[in-house]
Parts: sequence; C-alpha cells; structure tokens
Amino acid sequence: MTTTEIKEEVKEKEKSAEVKEEKEVVKQIIIRAYPKSTVLIWILAWISLIFGILELLFATSQTVMYALGLVYIVILLFLLFVISFEFTRGKTISIVLLVVVVILIILLLGRLEYIAPGVILEWIFSLQIAISWQAYIAISIGCFFILFLIWLSRRFDYWIFEPNQIIHKQEPFGTSTRYPTTNVRYKTEIRDLFEYILFFGAGILVVHIPAAGRSFEFSLVPRIKNVDKELSKLFGYIEVE
Repeated sequence: MTTTEIKEEVKEKEKSAEVKEEKEVVKQIIIRAYPKSTVLIWILAWISLIFGILELLFATSQTVMYALGLVYIVILLFLLFVISFEFTRGKTISIVLLVVVVILIILLLGRLEYIAPGVILEWIFSLQIAISWQAYIAISIGCFFILFLIWLSRRFDYWIFEPNQIIHKQEPFGTSTRYPTTNVRYKTEIRDLFEYILFFGAGILVVHIPAAGRSFEFSLVPRIKNVDKELSKLFGYIEVE
C-alpha cells in the first residue's frame, strides 16, 4: 500500500468518526422559551436582594436609605423601559447618542444661564425615597417565587426537535403534537441586546413547519447561539441522510 493510499484511508476513518460523533450529539434538542417579562423579574429579584442586604448593613443611616431608594426607583424605571421596547444594535446606538446630545444641551443651557442644572440635581438628590430592607427582601422573595413558577411551567410546555419529527409537549395531561421535519426551516435572531446580555444570551427562534402551515416564534430562548449550532447539526444530519 502506497503512502497516498494510507493517507486517504486515514482521512476516511477521520471523516467516519466525525459523522458518527455528530450523529450521537444531535439525536434530540429540547427548546424551552420563556416570557419576555422573565428578564425584568430576574434582574429585579437580584437587585432587590442586594439592596435589602445593603440597607440591613447600614440600617442606622438615613442618607444611605434615601440613596438606595432613589437608585432603586431609577433602576426599576430603566428595567420597565428596557422591557417595553426591543433594543436592536442600531436603536441602542441611537439612544446612547440621544442621551449624549441631551446632556450636552443641558450643559450648554446651564453655561448660558438659561437653566440651572445644579438646582435640578439638588432637587433630585433631595428626594426622600425610603424603602425598608424588609420591603426589598419581600420583593426579592416574591420575584424568585414567580421565577420558580415560570421555570416549572416550562417543564410542562416545551418542544422536542428530533431528526424525523418535532414534538410539542404540553404536560401534565400528556398532550403532544407531532410534526414531520420535511422542509423545516428556522432562523435565530438577537433582536434585543439587553435580553441577550441580561438573560443567559437569550434570543428569538423562528421555526417554519410546512406540515403545520405556519411559523412558530419562540420569544426568549436562553443560549440562542448554542441552540443555533445544535439545530444546524440536526438539520444538517437530516440533509445528509
């Protein structure tokens, strides 16, 4: 046997091993999508817990209590703002530029003595927003409980992608809907940067199933890039077969 033949045989064995490994990896993919409000509840749970602990440690200082209360309200309003809109890359850059422009205008008007930025800031910092540490902890516990219920609901409502079929499971009554994977198409998107950053790299998965005559959109799928890679392997395996 010549050297060329030996090299070709080694390459064929390597290819066979790769195909075999790929088949083992992509036998089944489980997709669980979460409500968009999950991001807000997740962040609010941890922020409330942290603020509750801080206030408990500095319970004797009213200044700290008022400062934490003000910052907490600002963060809450920011989270509500984030959850209300989809922040694409372009929109995020536009909002950052808008904030910079507004700050520059305020500084310019202050320099020209049309307004007094110092007075505005002094008024904001003088607000006495007091929230007890018990309230922070109660909000945190409530949020974590809601997150647990959301997590539990996803154990009973999920999708299974297999090489020859897609199954929509709806427990505990054992309801399941099956679709063949013939001509199935999918795409993944990261429409909202804040969701991707704040909630385990979450994104959107859209699957078009011809047998169902419609497309299914999964709004908040954690680790969307990993899901994309696994689905690519799965549907790639189908095409080969």
